[in-house]
Amino acid sequence: MKIREKLLGGFLLVSALTLIVSYCAGLLVQERTVANFDEVAGKTLPGNVALAQMTSELYHALFLLAQYAEQPDEATKKKIEQSISILGTYKTMHQMYHPADEALHARIEGMVEEFNRSVASYLLLVRKNPDPDEVSAARRKIDNMLEVFLRSINPHIEKEFPASLRKLQEAKEMTAQARKAFIISGIAILLVSLILSFFIAHLLTTSLRTLSTAARQIGAGRLDLSLPATTSDELSDLIREFNQMAINLSGMRTDLLTAQKFTANIVDSMADSLVVINPAAVIVSINSATRTLLGYREHELLGKTVWSIVESPELQATDLAEQASKNQIINLDVSYLTRSGQKIPMALTCSAVRDEQGELLALVLVARDFTEINRLVTEINKTNQQLKKEIVERIQARDALAAEKEQLAVTLRSIGDGVITTDTHCRVVVVNKAAEDLTGWSQDEARGQPFAEVCRIIDAKTRTRCATPIDKALAAGQTSNLADFPLLVARDGTERRIAETGAPIRDRDGQTIGAVLVFRDVTDEERREAEQIKVKKLESIGILAGGIAHDFNNFLAAILGNISLARNLIPAGINVHGLLEEAEKASLRARDLTQQLLTFSKGGEPVKKLADIGEIIKESSQFVLRGSGTGCVYHLADDLWPVEIDSGQISQVIQNLVINADHAMPEGGTIEIQGQNLTAEAARSLAPELHRPCVMLTVRDQGVGIPPELLDRIFDPYFSTKSMGSGLGLAISHSIIKKHRGHITATSKPGEGTTFTILLPASVEKGTALPLDRHEAIPPSAGPLRILLMDDDEQVRDMSGKILAHLGHKVMIADDGHAAINLYQQSLASDSPVDLIIMDLTIPGGMGGKEAAKQILAINDRAKIIASSGYSNDPVLADPEAYGFSGALRKPYDLMELAEVLAKM
Repeated sequence: MKIREKLLGGFLLVSALTLIVSYCAGLLVQERTVANFDEVAGKTLPGNVALAQMTSELYHALFLLAQYAEQPDEATKKKIEQSISILGTYKTMHQMYHPADEALHARIEGMVEEFNRSVASYLLLVRKNPDPDEVSAARRKIDNMLEVFLRSINPHIEKEFPASLRKLQEAKEMTAQARKAFIISGIAILLVSLILSFFIAHLLTTSLRTLSTAARQIGAGRLDLSLPATTSDELSDLIREFNQMAINLSGMRTDLLTAQKFTANIVDSMADSLVVINPAAVIVSINSATRTLLGYREHELLGKTVWSIVESPELQATDLAEQASKNQIINLDVSYLTRSGQKIPMALTCSAVRDEQGELLALVLVARDFTEINRLVTEINKTNQQLKKEIVERIQARDALAAEKEQLAVTLRSIGDGVITTDTHCRVVVVNKAAEDLTGWSQDEARGQPFAEVCRIIDAKTRTRCATPIDKALAAGQTSNLADFPLLVARDGTERRIAETGAPIRDRDGQTIGAVLVFRDVTDEERREAEQIKVKKLESIGILAGGIAHDFNNFLAAILGNISLARNLIPAGINVHGLLEEAEKASLRARDLTQQLLTFSKGGEPVKKLADIGEIIKESSQFVLRGSGTGCVYHLADDLWPVEIDSGQISQVIQNLVINADHAMPEGGTIEIQGQNLTAEAARSLAPELHRPCVMLTVRDQGVGIPPELLDRIFDPYFSTKSMGSGLGLAISHSIIKKHRGHITATSKPGEGTTFTILLPASVEKGTALPLDRHEAIPPSAGPLRILLMDDDEQVRDMSGKILAHLGHKVMIADDGHAAINLYQQSLASDSPVDLIIMDLTIPGGMGGKEAAKQILAINDRAKIIASSGYSNDPVLADPEAYGFSGALRKPYDLMELAEVLAKM
C-alpha cells in the first residue's frame, strides 16, 4: 500500500479536517522529499557514474594504445576504436543527466575531440614504424592530456558527492519538520490524529533514518552498503535508488583505482627516467627506470631534494619553480648521480603541472641517458665529415667539369673557324658561332639534323655535291681534307669558298663516336690573293711605266726643247711656225700622258703652279672623248678664281671622271661640267675641313647610276662595278684631290645618273693664272749667267745647252754628280764662278742631284741649285727648298718654262 493510501485510510477514521490537513501536509512532504531524492539518485549520481565510466574507458583505451605500440594489429585497433565509441556514449549520458553544466560539457567535449585526434595521430605514427622515441613522445602526450583531464574532473566529482549528501540532509530536515507539523496538527485537532500521525511518521522516518545513516556511512567510504527495501512505496524506491548509487560509486572507485594503477604501470614501464617534485624541489615520486638507473629504492629518495641526484650548476643557480613558470618546458643537459657516485650525462626535460587556476602543483623531470646517443652522434659526425668530404670532392669535380665545359664552349665560340661535330650517323651535335654565321643554321636548329643538310658543300666547277672530310673521317677513321677549295652554300643561298679539315672523334677506348669538321671562309683570302697578284702586276706595270715615262720624258725634253727653240728662232709669219706650234702642243700632251703614267706608277706630292682650271677641264675632257659618241656641255663661270694645282694630276682627275661618265652611258649622251666660285662659308657648309674660298667643279652624267649600297665604296682601291675596270681610277682621283687639300664626293640615283663634286682651294690673292697656251715674250733673266748643267742624257744636255745659249747664258756640261762637283770647285778657283746649277735628280749608276747638291752646299751654302727630273712625283720637285734647292724644273720642259725658272733666280 502507498503512503498516500495509508494517510487517506487514517484520515477517514477521524474528522474531515484531519483528513484535509494531513493530506496536504503529507503531499507537500512527499513532493519535496521525492524531488530531492530524485535529483540525487536520478540525475547527479547517474551523471557522475557516466563520468567515472568514461574515465575508466579512457584508461582502458590508453592500455590498448600501449599494447598496439608493441604489436600493431587490426584486432587491437578495432578495440581502440570501440573504446573511443564508448567514450562518446558516456559523454552523451553525462550531458543528458547534467544539462545545465555547460562548462563541464565543453571541457569533456574538448578532451574527447583532442583524445580522438591524438589517438588517430598515434595510430598513424605506429603504422609508419617510426623512431621509437617519436612513438614514446606521442604516448606521453596522450598520458599528459589524460592527467590534466582527470585533475580537472576530480574536483567536480568531489564537489558533487557532498552536494548529494546535502540534499539528503535537506530531505531529512524536511521530514523532521513534517513530523513536527503532524504532531502539532494532531494535538490541536484530535488526539487520535496525533496517535495516527505519530504512527505514520514513525513509518516514514524509520526509512528516512535508515537512509540518513546509510548516507553518512557512504560519506565515510563504505560503498558496499545495501539497504533492504521490503515495501513497494516511494521510500522503498528511494532506498533502491540509493543502493544503486552506492553500487555506481563503488564501481567508479574501482575504476579510478584501476586507472591509477594503470598510470603507475605506464610510468614504471617508461624507458626514460621520470622524477616528480613539488615546487620546493622535493622528490614526491620516481619511476622504475630512475630506480634502476641510480640504484636507489623509492623510499630512499622520497622527501629528499632533487639536487641529491641531479647535478647542474646552471639549473641549481636558479629557482626551478620560477624558471618553470616562465617556460612551459625546460631542456638542458645535466648529470645524474648514482648511489655509487657515478655521474651519468642525461638530457633533461622539465615541465610544469598546474591546476585549473594556473597554480603550480608539481614539476615533472624526464631524463634520458645519452651516452649511447653521444657515441652515435660521434659516429654520425664522422660519417657526416666523410660525406662532406666526398660532397666537396664531387662538387669540385662537377665545378671542374663545368669549368672545362664552359672553357670548351667559350673556346668554340672564340674560334674564328667554323666547327661542326657529328655522331656516327652524320647527324649534327655541336655548331659553334662561326659555323652558325657561315651556314645560317643556329645550334638549336642544327642539332640532330643531317650534316649534309646543314653544311651543303658543292664542287666549285661541277656544282655537284662533293664528299666532305666528315664522310672520309667516318669511313676511313683518319684526318682528311680537300685539296681544292669547295663552295659552302649557306641557308640563304650565299656561297663561300672554304678550306676544310675533318677528323674522327674517339672515346677512351679508341672507338669512333663521331667526327668534327673545321672549316674557314677563304673567299676574302682568295680575293685578297687575287688582288695581291693584281697589285703585283700593277706594280710591275707601274715600274715599267715609270721607267718608260722617265726615258720618254728625256726624249720629249729633247723634242719639246728643240721645237720650242725652233719656234722662237723662226719668224711668226712663216708657215712652218704653225707646224712647230702644233708639234709643241702634241709634245705637251705627250708630257701629260707620261705624267699620268708616273702618277699611276708611284703617286707622290703634286708640283703646284697657279693655273686656269677652266682651260684644264676643257683640254682634258676633249682629249679623252675624241672618237666617242658622248659630248660635253660646259657651264664655267667667266670669273673662275685661279687655283694652285699640279696641272697634270688635276687633268688626270678630270679625265678619269669623264671616262667613267662615258662608260656609264654606253648608248651615248651628254656630260655636264660646271665650275663656280664658293665663299669660305659656302665651302665649309659642304666640307667642314675647308676654311677658305674654293672653286667647285661638278661632273654630271645621265647614265645608269650607282646602287646606294655601293656608293660608299667607289673610292676604295681596286673596287669597280665594271667587269674590265682596275678599280684604281677613282682611288687615284681621290688621292690627288686630298693631296691638293681639296674635297671630292659623289651622289647618284639608279637610272638617273651620277654627279661628282670637287672642291679645290682657290688662290684669290695670287692674281690671275697664266693660260696653258701662252705666246707672250720670254721673261728676261738677270744678265748672262754662268750655268752648270748636269744631266745623264746627252740629247737633254744638248737641247738644254742650246736653249740656255739662245737665252744668252754660258753653259758648262756635266754627266753626273761627281763631274758637276769638280766643275763647280774649278769655277770657284777661277775668276769666273758658276752662278746657277741645274741638276738632274736621278742618274742611273752614278751620283744624282740630291747627293751632289748636299756636297756643293757644303762647299758654298749660298749656291743656287735648280732640281730637274723626269719623275715629277719626286718630293724634291714639290718642295725644293726643303732639300736645299732654290727651284724645280720638271722634264720635259720647253724654252718658256726654262726661261721662267731662270727669271725667278
